[in-house]
Amino acid sequence: MIKVIADTASEFSIEEAKEFNLTLVPMHIRFGDEEYLDRFELSNEQFFEKLVESDFFPQTSMVTYNEWLEVFKDATKDNSEVICVTMPKKLSGTYNAALLASKEFKNVYIVDSGNVTLGEKVVVKRVLELVKIYKSAKEVFDIINEEKKNVKMVCLVDTLEYLRRGGRVGHLSAIIGNIFHIKPVVLVDNSKVEVIGKARGSKNGRLLLREKIEKFGGINFDYPEEVGYSGLSDSLIKRYINDNPDLVNDKENTKYYLIGSTIGTHAGPGAIALAAFFKNEK
Repeated sequence: MIKVIADTASEFSIEEAKEFNLTLVPMHIRFGDEEYLDRFELSNEQFFEKLVESDFFPQTSMVTYNEWLEVFKDATKDNSEVICVTMPKKLSGTYNAALLASKEFKNVYIVDSGNVTLGEKVVVKRVLELVKIYKSAKEVFDIINEEKKNVKMVCLVDTLEYLRRGGRVGHLSAIIGNIFHIKPVVLVDNSKVEVIGKARGSKNGRLLLREKIEKFGGINFDYPEEVGYSGLSDSLIKRYINDNPDLVNDKENTKYYLIGSTIGTHAGPGAIALAAFFKNEK
């Protein structure tokens, strides 16, 4: 038997995890002196309420070695094999902590997702598909490490304010950007995070988001795809799906998700994101 484990940065809800027979391991979120276990003690809705209302800028921290060790002990006590998907090692210590803990076990394989939030989620979903096909965790591990190279997440950020608070952009750049309603498009690809374009206003921002997605050669709908939003309103993601029916697998039944603290801390409310396995770049 192969068991699949992921950190909560993968954006699965507790209910979804039960549905997919996925074990979720919580990241840590801190507002000042208050610390919470992601998803288990602080929902995504509660996170964004605090993000807007709190005097403290949130900090997220990794799953520790000891936490992974306990999870792997429990998962392997019946001699099961384990595939564990984590945030990229270049962006979090979670991967290295999991990798170190896995050395205590024979059949625990750690996958660096190479992506974050919804990008990590599509990698986990693909692993969940593969374990139904292959009986060996090593086979799944080798396949996903090749396939994940085609995963990209493209995100349209509504405000630069939270990037400023997190030290991602300068104070002056944020002020100018907010005055002129500049909407940056951020790409996460193979553990790299970069701004790949800027547009003035939400409509132009959505057009730019589409342009960048098309540049990557289109979405491979044979693989998992996810769309999501940040904040307490889903109006922007609804508009995006309505305006771009060819960029979602099924316009009428597309599920979209409220993303959590991992990217929400820096994107702030009002962001929209798409993650998928892409075809060759044009």
